[in-house]
Amino acid sequence: AAAMFHASMVFDLLAYLSLAPVVLYFWALFKPGREGLLSLYTFCGVAYSLLGSMGAVVIDAVFPQLMTNFASTPATQRETLQLIARVLYRAVEHGIWNPLEVLMVSIWFLGIGLLLRQTKAGLGILAIVIGAVGLLDPLGWIIGSDTVLSIGGFGNILIPVWTTWFGIILLRNPLSFGIEKGSEHAS
Repeated sequence: AAAMFHASMVFDLLAYLSLAPVVLYFWALFKPGREGLLSLYTFCGVAYSLLGSMGAVVIDAVFPQLMTNFASTPATQRETLQLIARVLYRAVEHGIWNPLEVLMVSIWFLGIGLLLRQTKAGLGILAIVIGAVGLLDPLGWIIGSDTVLSIGGFGNILIPVWTTWFGIILLRNPLSFGIEKGSEHAS
């Protein structure tokens, strides 16, 4: 189980890091004439990748070891290991991943969605929806409502849909976003 858990955290890490090139792609695409807010959106997108990655690495640094030690731990001390696991996971889940990283990615999606609406309306609207729904996550944290926080988590489910759609558009026609192959923005 510890090895499977480690593998899941490696995939989690890679999923978070995979958004960073997309964030930087849009920064390069929209940069001319829009440095102010675009820099904020880009910071938020990169922060999401880094915060999510850090959470995965922290969890993976401790949980597989706890899982391995659990079987050989006396029954009287197992409750302590379970408490440590719950507290650590809660610290990452509700301290780094939610609401902080979700706030960051929601701001990025809102900003990029507003910019994309003009050229790729569907992709832009979906990005805005992801960002708007995602903002419910930190709002739920602020007002202390796990229900609102959970509804906000639905935005995360749509991120792979958006990135797949973006990837398909880019693969079908690299010029569809206005960047020619071989240009300084494409490299």
